[in-house]
Amino acid sequence: MKQSHLFVPTLRETPSEAGVRSHQLLVRAGYIRQIATGVYAYLPLAQRVIKKVTSVINEELDRIGANKMQMPNLLPMDYWQDETCRRMSSSSLFSVSDRMHRKYMLAPSHEKAFIELIKNEVQSYKRLPMKLYQVQMKYRDEKKPKFGLMYSREFLMTDFYSFHADSNQLSIAFSEFEASIKKILAAVGLTYHVVHGNDNRFGVESIKEIVVSCPFGDTQICLSNTGGYAANRDVAVSKYQGKKSHAVPLELEKIATKEIKSMESLAAFGEVPSSQIVKSYFFFIDHQPTLILIRGDHELNGEKVKKHFQDKVVSPATEEECRAYFATGFESIGPIHLPEGVRVIADYYVKDLVNMLCGGNEEGFHYKNANLNRDFTVAYFDDFHLVQDGEEAPDGEGVLHIEQGIKIGHFMTMSEKYSQSLSAYFVNENGKETPLRIGYCGLGVSRLLSLIVEQHCDDKKIQWPNRIAPFDAHIIPVDYQENNQQQLADEMMIAMEEAGYEVLLDDRKERVGVKFADADLIGCPIRITIGKKASEGIVEMKLHQSGDSIEVRKAELVATLAILNQTNE
Repeated sequence: MKQSHLFVPTLRETPSEAGVRSHQLLVRAGYIRQIATGVYAYLPLAQRVIKKVTSVINEELDRIGANKMQMPNLLPMDYWQDETCRRMSSSSLFSVSDRMHRKYMLAPSHEKAFIELIKNEVQSYKRLPMKLYQVQMKYRDEKKPKFGLMYSREFLMTDFYSFHADSNQLSIAFSEFEASIKKILAAVGLTYHVVHGNDNRFGVESIKEIVVSCPFGDTQICLSNTGGYAANRDVAVSKYQGKKSHAVPLELEKIATKEIKSMESLAAFGEVPSSQIVKSYFFFIDHQPTLILIRGDHELNGEKVKKHFQDKVVSPATEEECRAYFATGFESIGPIHLPEGVRVIADYYVKDLVNMLCGGNEEGFHYKNANLNRDFTVAYFDDFHLVQDGEEAPDGEGVLHIEQGIKIGHFMTMSEKYSQSLSAYFVNENGKETPLRIGYCGLGVSRLLSLIVEQHCDDKKIQWPNRIAPFDAHIIPVDYQENNQQQLADEMMIAMEEAGYEVLLDDRKERVGVKFADADLIGCPIRITIGKKASEGIVEMKLHQSGDSIEVRKAELVATLAILNQTNE
């Protein structure tokens, strides 16, 4: 393709609204343009890359017997009334009405649509398993769209659903599509982590998340330095490493702390480390008032609390409820002299403490030198704290460290209870109505595009992996108007295209410096420069990623290109 025919509006300056490199480069290189806040046009270069990424996805999912289809973008609003399939606040929905005032939404998810389709069309075990997938746009009204395609309001996503007669079928499929996702991500050149995910959502039996390490990501993951354990920090666990203090218990002392508002100030005033302070969190567990105690230098993990009481209603108390029980606010509550009926449970690390500092259950007062069993009791201990850097991995192999990341997908299996709640049944070989077993995998394609750029770029250029680059090679005549250069460039483009390569030829009337700058931004794996030696049929071939270059004769071009492509993979 000649570049004069291609719409590639490159920019020399970094756009002010672009805060991360991928966003900056995709805009500067003419891949995307913002149409509205969080809404982007995918220009021809981006469309070419997406087409290649989608081709990789199609190839892998077709290989495991999945059927490609497409759901509508417009879905009935009553799909969202089903809490089982609701994953986000209704404030994230884009809603519309038709001329008859019927309510619809721009699809934030197609989960309900796929399940409704299958439960109506596949009613016998003879038609199972059934695997379906799509690559389709989704719409969510992000409160703060940012980082270009990373957090946009309209985004492209792959959905893969599998429907099975039993757990064994589902387990096999889960392993198959996990392997397929890994092959897809390897093919597009992405480095990532597969981590244990948050399975607190109703109906989720097991879940793994795909997270890309990224300093500006909104997800935290815990990784073992030996590589044996990886989990979303919301659900990460560590090996309990308690050390019982052998300090002599001191006399309980009530101290005034009215003007002290921070943990650091409280530790300094009480002359104790923050690890000797006990924080109290007030919850209602099935209406049972409950204090959960955490060491002062730890944070409460709300997801662990939900999982611990997964069959109960867990409600954090409000400030008003706290004052109604304790006659004081959250900052002064503690486990000593409790109101009647309040139960106390605690994180494992609290049982190691001696001479603790805790709330006094009186406005502006704390207790110093509080001790377990002497001054208060705990019903039981469990893991309620948020894992921190340096804690030991749960298997005892390695130390955990925390990284920021961006989630690009997940795969999960759903329970029978989930299918029952949606009346998703089939008739088994014994003629009995049985809940479908359902598996799901989602992969963000447009977000994937940005993250590939983040991992394959520097401040000045994109370096696309071979498999998904918009073109295999970029031919740049220094002066396309010069006869020898033009003839050689045209002949080379034809020869390369006949050999199956996709080629971009810069035939524009531009200075060579402008051409080179645009070529760096666009990021094709190989750049072919035609200059003074055009009359001899000699060109320079340069690998975009390494910067290595060689001179090649016209007759050797196609063979050399094949070798360089293998070297560049």
